Parts: sequence; structure tokens; C-alpha cells
Amino acid sequence: MDDEVLAYLNSRQGADEASRVSTYRVWIHSRDVTVEVYDHGPSADALRYSVAAYLSDLPESDRNAATRGYSLGNPEPRLRDALSNVHWWEFDNIEE
Repeated sequence: MDDEVLAYLNSRQGADEASRVSTYRVWIHSRDVTVEVYDHGPSADALRYSVAAYLSDLPESDRNAATRGYSLGNPEPRLRDALSNVHWWEFDNIEE
């Protein structure tokens, strides 16, 4: 079903890069981290999966500008590789 929805959304005029987003939470060094997995569908080939991880209390407006507590990994054709691309060390030694 997801692939059908993505194909439909991407076929709409003016639409590009539709994706299914799955959200997870993990505690890293006693800090709550949100992990978003983007699946652009099989037609995206090498760019199918990408992953963003950020401190859960980091305001959305600050995420892309954050120097610590936010990481967006490069897209990959395999989910495991996309997860590995996240700079997990960004969450080491972050003070509250």
C-alpha cells in the first residue's frame, strides 16, 4: 500500500519527493532523541532512505541550524546504511 500511495503522490502536478515518515524515540546518554526514517519508495533507487535524528526538545525551527543535537544522514538505497550515516556522536556529551 505505501508504494502505491507514494507513486500517486509523486504523480501529482508540482509534487516531488513524497515519502513515508516513520518516527522512533531512543534515549542516548539520558537524552530523549527522535529518529525520523524517510522512505521515498522503490522508485527512488539509491536515494530511497534517509534518516534524521535530533534531540526531542529541540524546536523544529532550530533543527537545521543546530550545531549539536541534530543530524541528517545522506540518502542510501538500504535502510541500515541510511541509519549508519547519522552522526550519532552529535549526541555525545550534550549538556541539558
